[in-house]
Amino acid sequence: SGKKQRQPDPRLCHLIAQARFWFEQLASGEAASVRAIAQRENIYETEVSRVLPLAFLAPRIIEAILDGRQAEDLTVKGLKRLGSLPHNWEAQQDLLRISG
Repeated sequence: SGKKQRQPDPRLCHLIAQARFWFEQLASGEAASVRAIAQRENIYETEVSRVLPLAFLAPRIIEAILDGRQAEDLTVKGLKRLGSLPHNWEAQQDLLRISG
């Protein structure tokens, strides 16, 4: 395909990793609550709440981001502002314009 290969966006990659890490900590009981994570990271609870749903991104979306194949206008701020993420992976891919 004629698309120029881009470098993965390190901020997006970090955001995905952070979401998964925080979710693991909550799931394992290592972190007691969103508030506990926020206090430890010295950020607002709303920030943690915006990041956590990204732990449930479709594998194809995560692969695309890690490969630098996401839509050029997909940013950390954009991902955090999605609000409610569809549970359906295809709906997520449509929303973020990631082709299968």
